[in-house]
Amino acid sequence: MEGGAEGLVSRDQMWSVAHRSRLAELLRVRIGEFKVTKFEDLVSKLERLPWSAYMKRGIHTHACVYWH
Repeated sequence: MEGGAEGLVSRDQMWSVAHRSRLAELLRVRIGEFKVTKFEDLVSKLERLPWSAYMKRGIHTHACVYWH
């Protein structure tokens, strides 16, 4: 990964990195990975992800979808 770091950590460790790092401007979290061919299936899969484990209700967020 150019210009970054990657690791497998617990939720508490993730927040520790986010709060204590003096270098981090952005913290990306992968909470799911799946293949779909229809937009409706994408929405369905996204709704099943454990969003509340990482984000509080009512906070504005931004999501990106990448495909290859």
